[in-house]
Amino acid sequence: GNDNRRIIFNLPPVLSTTDALAFSPQVDAALLVLEDGVTTKSDVEDTMGRLDRTSVVGTVLNKSRSAMS
Repeated sequence: GNDNRRIIFNLPPVLSTTDALAFSPQVDAALLVLEDGVTTKSDVEDTMGRLDRTSVVGTVLNKSRSAMS
């Protein structure tokens, strides 16, 4: 087999639906996507708490205002 295969699931936000939480036991890791100016520290803390058994390997800052300047 090919050990370099990766499958990426683009799921709705953890705080909005249960889709990501339903998938979390089946995945090896998660990548959080944060929206600049919208996602709060509290949102991140709540999300990390809900994904407590899922390894979060990084974050992506989406819609960054500094990138649009």
